[in-house]
Amino acid sequence: MLSYEYWKQHFNGDPHVVGSVISIDAIPTQIVGIMEPEATIPDADSPQVDLWLPMELDPLGKTRDVHRLSVVARLATGATITSASVELSLLTKRLRDLFPAAYSSSSMKQTGFTTIEMTPLRTHVIGDMAGRLWMLLGGVALVLLIACANGANIFLVRAEGRRHEVAIRSALGASRVHLAWHYMAEGMLLALVAGVIALVVATVGLRAIVALAPRDGEFTPRPV
Repeated sequence: MLSYEYWKQHFNGDPHVVGSVISIDAIPTQIVGIMEPEATIPDADSPQVDLWLPMELDPLGKTRDVHRLSVVARLATGATITSASVELSLLTKRLRDLFPAAYSSSSMKQTGFTTIEMTPLRTHVIGDMAGRLWMLLGGVALVLLIACANGANIFLVRAEGRRHEVAIRSALGASRVHLAWHYMAEGMLLALVAGVIALVVATVGLRAIVALAPRDGEFTPRPV
C-alpha cells in the first residue's frame, strides 16, 4: 500500500500503478492500493509512512502466545458481529488443543483470553457519542420550536394591530380567502428570507469549524 503523498510524488498520481510490481530491497512487490489523503496509520503520532508491507510471520516460530498486535478486521459479506464473535470464540477454544504449551487453561483464565468480544470500529473510536449527539439534536430542535412559537406570537400581535387594515380591505371587497392568502404570502416570504440567511450562516460556520479543526484527528470525539 502506497501513501497518497508518495503516490503523488513518485508516480504522478497515476491510477494505473495499482497492480504493477516494484522492487523493494531487491524483492519484487506488487502495489495493491493507494491510501486516502492524510491517512494516519497506525496513528497520528507516528512518523510519516510512505508505504506499508505485509507482515511476515514465521510459521515455525515458538512465540505463539505473544499478543502485541492490534487488529482491525472487515466482516465478510453477510456476516454480523454476533456470528463473527461466535466463530472467533470457537477458534479461541481450539488454541488449547492446537498449542497446549502456549495456551494452558490456567494462563487463558488469568489473562481473560477465554472471553472474546468484538466491537465495531466506530464504537471503539467515538464510544457512545451517537447518543450524546442525538441529545444535542433534540436540544437544538427544542430551541427551534421555541423560536417558531415566538415568531408565531409576533405574527399574531402584528395581525391584531392590523385589524383596521383588514376592515378596510374587507369593505373594498376582499374575501377571507384573499386576506388569508395575502398574510400567508407575507409569512412565507419572511420564512424564505430567514431560511436563506440561515443556510448561508450554517455553510460559512461549518466551513470555518472544519478549517479550524486539528488535522491530526484530535477533533474526533473519543470515549472516556
